[in-house]
This record gives sequence, C-alpha cells and structure tokens, in this order.
Amino acid sequence: MKLLCGNFFSCFCVTLLGLMLAGIVADAAIYSRKDAKGNVHITDNASAGDGYNILLTTAKRPEGFQKMVVTGSEFGSLIRRAAKQTGLAEALIRAVIKAESNFNPRAVSSKGAKGLMQLMPALARRYGVKDLFDPVANIMAGSSYLKELQDRFGTLEKTLAAYNAGPSRVEEYGGPPPFAETRKYIARVKWYYQHYYRRPDLVNLKGVQDAFSQACSAFKKGGFRRSAYLFGLVLNKYPASSEANYNLALVEDRRGKLTMAVNLYRQALRYNPHFTEAYYNLAILYERLSRLNTALATWKRCLQCELSPVKQRQIRLFMQELRQLQSQQ
Repeated sequence: MKLLCGNFFSCFCVTLLGLMLAGIVADAAIYSRKDAKGNVHITDNASAGDGYNILLTTAKRPEGFQKMVVTGSEFGSLIRRAAKQTGLAEALIRAVIKAESNFNPRAVSSKGAKGLMQLMPALARRYGVKDLFDPVANIMAGSSYLKELQDRFGTLEKTLAAYNAGPSRVEEYGGPPPFAETRKYIARVKWYYQHYYRRPDLVNLKGVQDAFSQACSAFKKGGFRRSAYLFGLVLNKYPASSEANYNLALVEDRRGKLTMAVNLYRQALRYNPHFTEAYYNLAILYERLSRLNTALATWKRCLQCELSPVKQRQIRLFMQELRQLQSQQ
C-alpha cells in the first residue's frame, strides 16, 4: 500500500488507519519519505535504497505474549502414572512436555504435531491414540515413545535428538545431528530436567496453588489489582517461581507500571534462562521505553533461545528495523 499526501500528519494518520483496517500493520513496518516538491510518501513496502525512513516497526503479536503461563501441576498425576509405567523419571517427562507444548494440551505445531508431547498423527496411530488432544493418551504415548528411543539410543542426548529430529537423523550422524534447533532443544530439555528434579516445589507451589490459579482467573476477567495481590502472595513464598514473576509482569504491564514489569520479566529470566516469552515481552517493553540498545540486546537473547525457524526470521526482522531506527537518530 502506498499513499501520497502534502500534509505529513494527516497523511500518516489516514494511511495508518487504512493499513490497520487492511490488517497490514501486524505484518509490515511503515516507511515515509519526502520528495523534492515537499510531498510525503508513506508505504508499508519500501525497498532498500529508495530513501524511506522507518516510522513504525513491524507490530509484535501486536502486544507480545499476553497469555499467562502455568506450572503444569494439573498434569502431575498423569506424569507420575507415565513415569511408573515406562520407568522414566517424572522430571524428564515433565521437561519434554514443557519444551514441546509449554503445558498446552491444544498445542499444534507448523508441522502438524499435536498435544502436550507434540505427537505426529502417524506416531499417535502406532500407539493407538485416537484423540491427540487427550492429555492422558498423549502423555502415555509420548512417554512410551521416549522410552523406546532411550532403549534404542542409550544416552540422553541421543534420545532427545531422536525425539526432536527423528531417529533416522541420529543414525545418519551417529549422534545428535548438527541442527541449531536440535542443539537448542537438547539444551532446553536438559535444563528443565535438572530444574524439575531440583525444584519440584516450584511446580506444586504448596500452600499458594489456589492463589496462583485465582490470580490467573482474575487477570482474564480484568481484575488486575486482585491478580497482582495474589501473585504477590505466591512470590512471597516462592520468589524463584519464574511463572509467577512472568505472570505478575503481565499484570503490571497492563496497569501501566512498565518499570516494575521490566524488573519482573528480568526476575523470570534470572530463574529460567530459556523463557522465550519473557525475552520477547521484555524486548517490546524496552522499545516502548526507547531503550533501543537494550531492546536489541534482548532480541538477540530471544533469538538465541527461540527454536522455531519462522519465529527466528521474525526476530531478525525486528532487529533489522531497530538498527534502521538507530541509524536515523
């Protein structure tokens, strides 16, 4: 979309409204340039070298990740059952679920994997799973498959590589394949494995589990003050809960307390260096606060943490646009 206008402000507002109505703002940055006659040209598709300056960077989701995260405690009995049946450690099964779906039983990947342990339909059929979104069936089948891979490959690294990239790839390379996504995946699952083994209390949040659930419900209903109070109770007892820190950051962001939100996101990342959503939202906050250097550094950390090639390309685009903004200042 392109627009020519003599008055910059009115032209910008009209163009922005048109782009928003067309659904373009979420997918592209907006650029402008002034020609020799003083006319302002605004577009969402500026080519390099055309003399355009960036006005608005590409919208991010558009406000970042806004859903609260959970600890996965609701799946505790299913994980224990699967661990008992397969002989796998509960912490390992939980770590794989965290890395695969972030405890979202309705998760669907771009490749068609579904459910908590992200099973492909063909694999699910092999284990007799009829409903991939059924937590019981998904966890039992995924754990059985993980055990099968462990028995086949022996080491944890090879087992996780096979779960992520496929057994044939591990056999082809004689070990974990040299794929960036697989290397990150192995590192993430191993970190969560140790985390859940050492700190099971941060999953169950004994004594404040109801407060955590009620805080999430209050947030969804717009009760930000009550939500903040309840998450405060959780953090008083479990200050190392990355989920509670992250969720409270969402609340404070909605309340306009940006500095507090920044500090809470940083706390969440202190206790969980693989918290991609926290990096993402924190980078957006730094942009809103015009701290572009810090935003770029945070996007870089987010890029290092992100597994999805599609999302990695998006983050690189965000970084490119921020650098262009810096060069204009």
